[in-house]
Amino acid sequence: MARKQQQDVQTDEDFRLGTQADVARAFEVERSTVHTWIQKGMPGTDGAYFYHHITRWLLSVGPWKSERYREALIEKSISRSLESK
Repeated sequence: MARKQQQDVQTDEDFRLGTQADVARAFEVERSTVHTWIQKGMPGTDGAYFYHHITRWLLSVGPWKSERYREALIEKSISRSLESK
């Protein structure tokens, strides 16, 4: 049973994008846009672009910045901190 549950868990490896072109396709943007994102600090390197890391970057500090998203991240962080005490 534990083995089945372990297989159902998805990790960052499941969402790895290998190239900048893969990132562009995943986010439905031009390759030149991805290049600009990299210059602005998008996380990842060739062969290791992770969808979740890029999404978090886009919404928290990147060009798709959302105050609501950042507030939700902060609230989630505070909740976890309080739960661990």
